[in-house]
Amino acid sequence: MRSYSILLLNNAFVDIISAMCSVLGVARLIYIGDFLQLYVYVGACSRIGIWFCHLCETVHTYLVCHSTVVLLHSFCFRLYILREGTMVAAPSARATILTCVILYCPTVLMM
Repeated sequence: MRSYSILLLNNAFVDIISAMCSVLGVARLIYIGDFLQLYVYVGACSRIGIWFCHLCETVHTYLVCHSTVVLLHSFCFRLYILREGTMVAAPSARATILTCVILYCPTVLMM
């Protein structure tokens, strides 16, 4: 695989898992007073259990944050390759996969 296709595949993987978690864990947010809020899960996850609803909500939030990191990396990659006046070879597939794996670290640390 070429290096940019690996980035696109990573982005597609992040987006499709995020969309599945969003569909499964549909939540309604109700504010109670000034400092309290209540999540009422109305999605398909409620048939499995509350723990699965929390898992879907957590994974969706994580992947939305990670999607911005992947998007930033894609823009930086294009800028690196398409620099004006210089010819730069694309990184190897191994280096691109390693970079994608390393990019998961900041969003995992935010969890």
